[in-house]
Amino acid sequence: MSRPGKQHWEAVKWILRYLKGSSDTCLYFIGASLKLQGYVNTGFTGDIDSRKSTTGFVFTLGGTTISWASNPQKIVTLSTTEAKYVATIEAGKEMIWLHGFLDELASNSEILIQTLQNLSLANNTLNGIITSRAFSRCSHLHFLSLANNYFSRKLPDFSLGITNLENLDLSNNFFTGKIPASFGWWFLALRFLHLRSNDITDSIPSFLGNLHVLTLLELISNPLMPSPLPLEIGNLIKLEIMYFSSLNLIGTILDSIGKLVTLKNLDLSNNSLFGEIPESIGGLKIIKQIELYQNNLSGGLPETIANLRTLLRLDISENNLSTLSEKIAVMPLKFLNLNDNFFEGQVPEVLASNPILHELKIFNNSFSR
Repeated sequence: MSRPGKQHWEAVKWILRYLKGSSDTCLYFIGASLKLQGYVNTGFTGDIDSRKSTTGFVFTLGGTTISWASNPQKIVTLSTTEAKYVATIEAGKEMIWLHGFLDELASNSEILIQTLQNLSLANNTLNGIITSRAFSRCSHLHFLSLANNYFSRKLPDFSLGITNLENLDLSNNFFTGKIPASFGWWFLALRFLHLRSNDITDSIPSFLGNLHVLTLLELISNPLMPSPLPLEIGNLIKLEIMYFSSLNLIGTILDSIGKLVTLKNLDLSNNSLFGEIPESIGGLKIIKQIELYQNNLSGGLPETIANLRTLLRLDISENNLSTLSEKIAVMPLKFLNLNDNFFEGQVPEVLASNPILHELKIFNNSFSR
């Protein structure tokens, strides 16, 4: 401080009195149940000079304090809610680190923040493993994001304690193994599931069909074993977004895909799907985007696609498709990619009359003119 005043000197004397009076005080560790507990709080705009709030947290193990902090926050928050979010994130980082350290010591620790509803540790450099008990006492948790970190080993199956979870984001890590069965049997309130860009193997499990309120399912870019889509995917009647690109999918596109009447975005690109596109795809009445490129689909485009009045983007490039009907060509699409197929005959003239067409790709086909 460039100009300390009387109030600052009074604060220094208070600190010195505290240190003198507590010089003989120390922490006393005794044997107890090894349960990791954490508590966090915040003091809103406690620094009268910078107006920064204060983050305070303490963690105990077996009833004895092992980690604590009381520091000014790095930013100036504009509300008590924002200050609490900042404090919770900082405490969460410490919580993850302590839990990983205790796991290495083969302890049976548990993380306890019983009132926590939203926790995001995304976009950091956190690493290590997440055990099934990592959030076992966060019974009120609705939102959990560990995205964009360096977590590894098997996907955690968590526990029965967070059955109220609505949004789970584990994308862009190094999780391996199967999708745990607990995802399909205990997360029945789940609405958003993000697992993209990990190292998940095996196949898409059928129990995901139990998530009847799921609106977004994102599995893009995982090295799954070659396997077909499970029939139970048709049970996700509230699904709006399905991102299944780059998953080594084989087999045909299921007829039950037409049951997903709330679907707005369908991405099955960059797989090894074969056979014809099912007629039932015409049941996706509010679909906006269909991406089926880079597969082995054959035959013609089903004319039922022409019933999709809300469709804006259709990308079926790099397949083995051969028939394009006039009904589909006349659709008011913004993006139509037909390149690298086996379409024959004349290029439909009605394509030129589409007033909103932004992108048209028809190269590498057998059109005559």
